[in-house]
Amino acid sequence: MTLRHNRLTGPRTLAWTAILLAPLTLLVGCNRPASISTSPGGPGRSAVVTRPAAGSGAGRSSVDAPPGPAGTRSGVDVGDASPAADAGRLTYVQMDIGQGDSELVISPDGHAMLVDAGLPGNEGKILGVLRAHGVERLDYALESHPHADHIGSMRAVIEQGPPVGLFLASGYRHTSQMQTALLQTLKSKGVKGRYVRAGDSFPLGDAVTVEILAPTTLLHNTDSDPNNNSVVARVGYGAVHLLLAGDMEEDERRALLAGRADLQSDALKVAHHGSHNGTDADFLARVQPKVALISCAVGNDYGHPHDVALKMLTQDRIPFYRTDLQGDITLHSDGRALTVATEKQAILPLTLTGNETAARFGASSSVARSDSGDMTSPRLSERGIRRASSTAAPTTSNGSGGRGSAAHSEGATGDAESGAIIGNRRTKVYHLPGDASALPSAQNRVTFSSESAAEEAGYHAARR
Repeated sequence: MTLRHNRLTGPRTLAWTAILLAPLTLLVGCNRPASISTSPGGPGRSAVVTRPAAGSGAGRSSVDAPPGPAGTRSGVDVGDASPAADAGRLTYVQMDIGQGDSELVISPDGHAMLVDAGLPGNEGKILGVLRAHGVERLDYALESHPHADHIGSMRAVIEQGPPVGLFLASGYRHTSQMQTALLQTLKSKGVKGRYVRAGDSFPLGDAVTVEILAPTTLLHNTDSDPNNNSVVARVGYGAVHLLLAGDMEEDERRALLAGRADLQSDALKVAHHGSHNGTDADFLARVQPKVALISCAVGNDYGHPHDVALKMLTQDRIPFYRTDLQGDITLHSDGRALTVATEKQAILPLTLTGNETAARFGASSSVARSDSGDMTSPRLSERGIRRASSTAAPTTSNGSGGRGSAAHSEGATGDAESGAIIGNRRTKVYHLPGDASALPSAQNRVTFSSESAAEEAGYHAARR
């Protein structure tokens, strides 16, 4: 693949024509604003607001970010999730798009970056969030890595959504119909592209910087090369930093820790949907997050989030939030402090693993609690949030919100034993022959003759 490298500016320009000619594989987380009082954050650190919540207003959603038990690094203030709260502040939205990732970053002066776009079929959700926040142009669209749960709706968003100034990616190459179609769309839309490496940085408006921390070089022969070549980005505004870790696993994390990059960040988008291989104690010690965000679906096929990740966050007294139980998670910052708001009220403890959450909700559906206390469909509960409770880890607000299946509790094993590749219509995950532990129910089941046929249909392999 031919890539043009601008040695003066650092970022590499992607030649879409050259990429399309080469094989590319796709293996496939309100309250009325009041004056801000801050606590000292230390040199180079953001202060964190610790005042109690004010009264809530209709049509707004807010939540206390629970400070956790005694000894927790900091409390986080009640936030305002309404787009009106964006003005003059850094805005970050961790969208509830089921089992996948999609994040929106908006600078105080209105410049925007979209990071990933979830599985196919999420474009309506993503475009709705862009419209709600008044995004008329994306300065950047960033692909963390080319798995379907991260780029599945990117093509549709680029075709149907606001214009994109620059597409950013690691340049890791794979072959799939989905990846090829995305690149063709970028070319036909005239969207310029660059692959990024550690040390690159991009301005997002006048006051926000997007630093690239990884990859330094592309890794090969790891447990998952796509995951271990995730673009890891650190968004900075004033003294506040947000770290977006993609689906980074152990090999990339080891390389990142071996470097000298400043990883300290106030908010961490937890790697790999809270998987056991996405986080470790050394990494958390370097990042020192005041709050962590996990993007996953209720009843997902992987059991995300895993017990080991939840225990590490709990032991380090880091408040965390989950899209599967709380819907969209919105952060705001004035460059000194963070506020957190969630879309829905959690009715289960956030310390439950993915499998435990699925068992509580049952195999076929998830629920949320609205302002009135009624049990509702997760996609219909869009009203305000009640205040959170504090426990060893945040068992805070919000209801469920994913498209994931609880396939592990659903099903028969016959097709897998006969050698067929089984796909789940709801989660777009396929299972290899002999994988009898997590099959969908008959009504959600589809069979494929090969892995490539499943991937070309938009399905991705089950991961453990």
